[in-house]
Amino acid sequence: MTIAISRHKLIQSLLALGRSLKEELPPRVVQAAIDANPWFTPYYIRRSIDAISTWLEPASLQQLWANYPLPAGNTRKVGIIAAGNVPLVGFHDLLVTILCGHIALVKPSHQDEVLMKWVVQLWKKHLPEIGERIHFFKQLPTPDYLIATGSNNTARYLRADFVQVPHLIRKNRFSVALLHPGLSDEQLHRLSDDIFLYNGLGCRNVSNVLVLPGFDMENWKYILSEYPRTRLNPYYLKKVALERVRLQMLEADFIDTPYVLIKPANAFDFGQMGVLSLQWVESHKQAQHLLTTVASEVQCVVGQDTPVGQAQCPGLLTFADEVNTLEILMRLA
Repeated sequence: MTIAISRHKLIQSLLALGRSLKEELPPRVVQAAIDANPWFTPYYIRRSIDAISTWLEPASLQQLWANYPLPAGNTRKVGIIAAGNVPLVGFHDLLVTILCGHIALVKPSHQDEVLMKWVVQLWKKHLPEIGERIHFFKQLPTPDYLIATGSNNTARYLRADFVQVPHLIRKNRFSVALLHPGLSDEQLHRLSDDIFLYNGLGCRNVSNVLVLPGFDMENWKYILSEYPRTRLNPYYLKKVALERVRLQMLEADFIDTPYVLIKPANAFDFGQMGVLSLQWVESHKQAQHLLTTVASEVQCVVGQDTPVGQAQCPGLLTFADEVNTLEILMRLA
């Protein structure tokens, strides 16, 4: 029998978890996470945890409960198949599942299993009953509802495997930045985080730019070169160096900067590590038209629906693919 958890106890445990995440990050956990996924770094792990900590602050939780009557009614088993490209990228789905009063059946990515299990153990210290609500699996049992995140190929296989299960299956998306003369140097420095954090592997990372007339490309190139090298993964830097040599051998047209290569393009691209696709546009109207044609493939537009520098800091009520999982799981109950 599943133990009921009162709203008060849940809120208090989340506030305590948020404080613990800010204070506790054992070096052994960081090293184990990096051993499992060499694309992670201590800096990336800390940045991801800091972003999650903001969800567990009083203001965020108050906004949540002001808009949603949680927890919901009946308890259901929600399967979560998490990605592993960004540290703790699956935690939002887990958190929403618990907030709605359901049981989470979690299949973490082998690339991010260490951090997911560590955060849950930390949460259990503040609310032991949460152990009745969260279960980890290598092979996911059939749930009442499935939330999964992966590549286009993964999504196709999952739809076939879980054809009889109601589901939300996410696939590849990319993010875009709109560059115009009104952007300050401070904003352009913040934009570098939107590009470089997590090796550019997240769907919220900027991999495409639309450039309006009058934008100072030379200044932006200089600002990109000022990004702290120590924040970048050595594997990422090696990838950029190899891609630079490849493009040079092909005599391809590209703009060279120390940490990212910018390729003029005629269409949007899902992104290649260390490469930005650039399209010149004549007006905001043209930019909006281009974005409209790929709306179902875009995660966010920096400088439009997402503030510059905040692409990898979504709020608690910001939902991937603009699909409100809270509302879905509330109806499930």
